[in-house]
Amino acid sequence: MSTGAPYIIPFFISHQGCPHQCVFCNQEAITGEEKGLISGYTVREILGQRLSELDNQRKEVEVAFYGGSFTGIPEEVQEEILGAVQPFLAAGLVKSIRLSTRPDYIDRR
Repeated sequence: MSTGAPYIIPFFISHQGCPHQCVFCNQEAITGEEKGLISGYTVREILGQRLSELDNQRKEVEVAFYGGSFTGIPEEVQEEILGAVQPFLAAGLVKSIRLSTRPDYIDRR
């Protein structure tokens, strides 16, 4: 049974996939972290750890990738990151994935 809003496990992909440095979007200042690449390994490790810490009453878990433009990241990196979440989705431990992206980085493909 759901307990309301999903429990969000955030990953910050600070400026990844975005070639711009807009004044209103200084991700390094917002997150306090330098631009760095996130890996499937990191996602898998952190996700496993965070899920093990959850109380069993909360059923809806969402993984969120914030701070960059996910669809602007090279496709093989997108696949690696999403592939790391896949086993948790298949096992029913994660219900959904949310990601930040620029609208101009979305196409039919």
